[in-house]
Amino acid sequence: MLNKVKLGNAVLRTCAILWLCVVTQFSHAQADIVNVGGYVFPPFVEQGLNGNLTGVSFDLIAAFNQYQSKYKFTFIFTSPKRRYLSFQRNEFDMIMFESKAWGWQKLSVIASDVFLTGGEVYISKVHPNRDQSYFDSFTNKHMVGILGYHYGFANFISNEEALRKKFQISLTADHNGSIDMIRSDRGDIAVITKSFLFRKFKQVSTMRKELLVSEKFDQEYLHTILVRKSTHSSVHPSIVEINDILEGLKKNGMLLKIWRKYGIE
Repeated sequence: MLNKVKLGNAVLRTCAILWLCVVTQFSHAQADIVNVGGYVFPPFVEQGLNGNLTGVSFDLIAAFNQYQSKYKFTFIFTSPKRRYLSFQRNEFDMIMFESKAWGWQKLSVIASDVFLTGGEVYISKVHPNRDQSYFDSFTNKHMVGILGYHYGFANFISNEEALRKKFQISLTADHNGSIDMIRSDRGDIAVITKSFLFRKFKQVSTMRKELLVSEKFDQEYLHTILVRKSTHSSVHPSIVEINDILEGLKKNGMLLKIWRKYGIE
């Protein structure tokens, strides 16, 4: 008799789980699709050797979808340089981990509350007599950056022609390329997202001894979500709704869980 009761309870639990899954899928099937732009920007969007995309943005989008059912947020891939044109062509209506200061001032966007801070640091290869003062000046130094990114040392200019007129600079495709250039003495100073760099140190134990890391930031991030002010369709979460979702995910611990997964302080 006891075994039958246990079996019955197990069946009920299974049915409840299946029903919850069906309800969730039905809710999202009825939800408005919101396209969320993103580009390779470790650890927020990362691209593996097989081309698969992963990163913090995907976890945050999943958390947004789990938290509410009015909208279904879906990722749209673009590039750092192309993201403004993609936005103007209505390929997406919001973008995560952005700042209006990164070239968005003239576009019709509104920023959410700041929900994450961080920054980028300078790295150089370890050499005798090289210390933190090496990062005080960039004159006569070969700088390394990423195509389409904005940097504090360059007054947030991202145009490659303008950068090359003002600096001796090489522009790579990603953070790994920038680190490789410094490690192989093909550049003097690179700018790297701090969270990505320290995760790289954990993956490659010998790298920490090879690189001198600045104590100062090139820039400090005040990460927001940018949302289109006026949209070509009715699918348009307001900035109030976005802030409410962020606050809810903060209170229920989901944001902290995502940050810890990626080693973000």
